[in-house]
Amino acid sequence: MWPSHNVSLFKAFGPFFTGRIVMFVQKFNMKTIESNFSWSFEAVRRDLVAHLYTLGHTIDCCLSDGAGSAMLGLPTDRCWPPYDEFDLSPFCGDGLLRSLYRYVKHGEQERHYSDDEEERGPASLRVLLALVAQPHVAGYFDEVTDLHDLPGQERGGFAELLDLAETREFHDRAQAPLTLDQLALLAGIDRRTVNNAMYASGAARLTTLRKGHGEYLVEPAEARRWLTRRSNFVPTVDLTAAASDETCTVMEAVLSEAGIRNGYIDFDMNLASRFFPGDAFGSRASDERGITVDFMIEDRTVPTDIRIKSRSTASPRMRFSAWFRRLRAQPGDRVRFERLDERCYRLEFVTAPTHPAND
Repeated sequence: MWPSHNVSLFKAFGPFFTGRIVMFVQKFNMKTIESNFSWSFEAVRRDLVAHLYTLGHTIDCCLSDGAGSAMLGLPTDRCWPPYDEFDLSPFCGDGLLRSLYRYVKHGEQERHYSDDEEERGPASLRVLLALVAQPHVAGYFDEVTDLHDLPGQERGGFAELLDLAETREFHDRAQAPLTLDQLALLAGIDRRTVNNAMYASGAARLTTLRKGHGEYLVEPAEARRWLTRRSNFVPTVDLTAAASDETCTVMEAVLSEAGIRNGYIDFDMNLASRFFPGDAFGSRASDERGITVDFMIEDRTVPTDIRIKSRSTASPRMRFSAWFRRLRAQPGDRVRFERLDERCYRLEFVTAPTHPAND
């Protein structure tokens, strides 16, 4: 049932309509590593605006003519602007949406939300999705999207973005097992492929827990190990420690099974290019090295340059095999790089939350 007038509606959903999130949005000049999330940011944004238009149109038609338009800050004659020209700042703002998009598309986490901020963060967008899914509102969605020319192939990106963002956050927090459907969503594959992995051999085998009634769960550590082997999965990189002047002082790299086996620490070239000095980078060839930087690893200091492995990946040229063996490193563990000065960095091993502490 709708509130009796638009003021009550505004009060009911005030946190969503008035929330303003100040985001630090990273801008990179090089190509970033991408997941298989196929929607463009522009398509997701248009789909979000279509949901807002649907809500406003429903209020105009069912509650009070002009109330929905006024809520959106639009003309009451319904000569509403194209989706791309709608101002999102009074609602969620483009910053929040771009942050979620980079989280899903590139695995770049730019903000952690505390419980008291959730109503003004991603959860507020889920509220909008739920509101428009209500039967009295959903019936107007096609009418609005046809009226404002939202192509059929651009519908659904907003919901898919939220599903992936929530599933990725659930995985990153590593507080509970994942379902096979969640694992398929993160890996960018269908459920049948995940099912088949339960019967594979060797490292490709997915170890599951039987929940009952044909349902299976995957422990967080096993999910992380298995996902690192999937080409479509992009591990999360925590950017919340980046300084506001666009200079990173801390960077973390997630260890993969292959990296541990070969003694390498791989990281996104986009992050590395603004974390290490430009002259520290060398090519894959051993005779084309960069100028070394110093890595402080526990009680020793080791000089190394940074090897460019591809357009998207870089790695210190030195190997860390002995360190990984001593610490019993597992896929999903991290190495934290902290800049002490321009050419000196401290390395710290960070055990994944689901792994037992290494003695």
